[in-house]
Amino acid sequence: MFRKSQKERRLFNQSTNLLRIAERVHDYRRDLMTQEEIESLRGGVERLNEAVRTRSSEKTVPALQFLEKHLRKSGGCLYPRTSWAENVEMLLVASILAIGIRTFFIQPFKIPTNSMYPSFNGLTYKISAEKREPSFPLRMFRMFSYGANQHKFVAPDDGEILVPIFSASKTNAIKSIFPTVKTSARKWLLLPTTLKEATIYVGVTPVRIKMPLEFNFDKVLRERFFPDAPETTNPDAFERWLRIKVQQREIVRRKDLILLKTGEEVKNGNTFLSFDILTGDALFVDRFSYNFIPPKVGDPIVFRTRKINGITEQNNGIPIDKYYIKRLVGIGGDTLAIDDGILYRNGKPIEGAVPFNLNANKTGEYHGYTNRKRLPIGGMDSVPMDNFYAMGDNSDESSDSRIWGSVPNTAVVGKALFIYYPFSKRWGAEL
Repeated sequence: MFRKSQKERRLFNQSTNLLRIAERVHDYRRDLMTQEEIESLRGGVERLNEAVRTRSSEKTVPALQFLEKHLRKSGGCLYPRTSWAENVEMLLVASILAIGIRTFFIQPFKIPTNSMYPSFNGLTYKISAEKREPSFPLRMFRMFSYGANQHKFVAPDDGEILVPIFSASKTNAIKSIFPTVKTSARKWLLLPTTLKEATIYVGVTPVRIKMPLEFNFDKVLRERFFPDAPETTNPDAFERWLRIKVQQREIVRRKDLILLKTGEEVKNGNTFLSFDILTGDALFVDRFSYNFIPPKVGDPIVFRTRKINGITEQNNGIPIDKYYIKRLVGIGGDTLAIDDGILYRNGKPIEGAVPFNLNANKTGEYHGYTNRKRLPIGGMDSVPMDNFYAMGDNSDESSDSRIWGSVPNTAVVGKALFIYYPFSKRWGAEL
């Protein structure tokens, strides 16, 4: 009895589905069908409908077979459906839904730089312990969990490790303390991309590796070889430190190069620098809420740069269309100032987000706000109406409204919701 009821249920479900298909064929193909085919289709639909309504298996089976036979002749691409066609339709619908969600509701966004560090991470690094590299399983785990990619320098010869601090001017040179150059490469072996190439010398032999263009390799070199040096984000202090090294003759001059001695000797084949580059945080951005409520001071906002005149002027009048993430620190009519690392809004220490207090107290890796250009020491900047003032939590490494001015309200895309990758202890965090 149970098997019979199951069989009947499947039969009636199949009939209901076939009736839906017949309705679609009638709606979409009747202009291509003959009058005889249309009448035959309608008759088959009425016959099967009556059988399903009476729940008669004896009537349903022949009615189902009759309608299916007719649909095979006149159904065109709607019936019978191939698995290929169904998969294409499913992918198309999924793509349309994804585009709609991304356009109007939630948009994924990846942090490219460390301007918001440590609230949100751009590309960061972890240096491997000396003379010990992570095992293969550990590297795989770190790659999938944290987006970690290993980079290492292996000595091609015996000799002292020497780090370049100056090289002849090149059109592809990247401005940094330790010189690197831009180089072409392929992403996933197919897509053209631009990377940076760093060079370290072992004796007279160069060792070169490539890394992402946005990665700050200066910090790796400072931590690994020159821990007594000032932060590379303070060029003046670093230059004074370099002068002392020159006076102490801790450099090697070689044609158009000035190489800084590390005092470390290495043997041929040994790895003398191994580090992981950890991917930047991937966020979900809320594109919906700001259609109904205005952004407020303290929000981490994502905006497009093409409408920001200051950035366009920096690029010789050519608009740059990128997405930036910064902290909203001022709205139209506000005045801002920085004094002793504290950001002031309308004459009072700014409030509205945890990083404001952390920067004011210089807690942990929050080092306070830095005076630059539009916000010099003792100076003040006003926010035009219908504009926002945006700054990075990592003030030393942030190009923001202090440099290129305010952000038009219309340029704002949405608010950062939470971190969905990598799967670290910061997963889900939003500051």
